Amino acid sequence: MGMQNRRIFITGVTAGLGRSLVQEFLAHGYEVWGIGRSAMDDAVPAGGKFVYTTADVTRAEDVDRIMRAMNASHFIPDIVLLNAGVALDDVEASFRFPAFKKSVETNLFGAITWIESFLPAFLERGGTFAAVSSLSAYRAMNRHKIGYPCSKAALNMAFEGMRIQYGGKGVRFVTFCPGPMRSEGNSLFAISYQAAAKRIFLHLHQRRRANVVRFPLVPSLLYRVSSLIPDRVLARLLADLPAKSGGSKT
Repeated sequence: MGMQNRRIFITGVTAGLGRSLVQEFLAHGYEVWGIGRSAMDDAVPAGGKFVYTTADVTRAEDVDRIMRAMNASHFIPDIVLLNAGVALDDVEASFRFPAFKKSVETNLFGAITWIESFLPAFLERGGTFAAVSSLSAYRAMNRHKIGYPCSKAALNMAFEGMRIQYGGKGVRFVTFCPGPMRSEGNSLFAISYQAAAKRIFLHLHQRRRANVVRFPLVPSLLYRVSSLIPDRVLARLLADLPAKSGGSKT
């Protein structure tokens, strides 16, 4: 990509990691088109061209509207970064299917629908699809949440399938699996939104070869090693952790 045509489309940009991703790419000269479910509450720092449009990734009419708007503006992205997601509690007094369904619709279908929209152009000119998944895809260690890890595991598998089906056709499919994130400060077990955004930016900007990126190191190892722990033992360990209600993730 030359400097003159570095463009990226990012979903879920109103807060958290999405907001930090916008700031990171703008700071390095990219043109950014971002979408989110609600209005942006303050201005994004200057450093490039930014277009924001309100949209819900689970609504087909919103997807069509955004695609028409980008076509009208002649905005053809080089990278489509699928970040929008929710982490809803679907296990409380009983299992709540509507919350489970919402997690899957947003985190899985709300990402894959954009691939259908952009893939024809990418097959002609090349491009990169990137998805923000989670280390939760490797082990269901989220209290009161079944749909969230399920949707992220399915997202990982969908991108793996895309790589197999479209390998060698000039289109990349990269999956980022971050562990716990927070507003500020890094530790062995968590990473800040800003640091996570920088890590994602560098990987995509420098076109690093890995197609699946897991971070930070310690949580990545813990999640993968936890697959060796029997379910009943892990259930007891999680029961001793303080409860933390879920909602929007990105």
